[in-house]
Amino acid sequence: MKAQNTGLWSILMGLLITLTLTTALKYLNKVNEIEYKQWDISTCTPADYTIKMKISEAMYKTYKD
Repeated sequence: MKAQNTGLWSILMGLLITLTLTTALKYLNKVNEIEYKQWDISTCTPADYTIKMKISEAMYKTYKD
């Protein structure tokens, strides 16, 4: 009987530790995602708003004039 109780408590503690660790890792992952987004927003550069577009010779000549 004592061995069964010990085994049961061992399994319950293992489940508790697993759930705690899983929750902590999910929390840290979300915190890192938020921190990355904050860093990305704070390091906005002009290249973030640049687009590529093919232009014809006529368009380029009009631009130069």
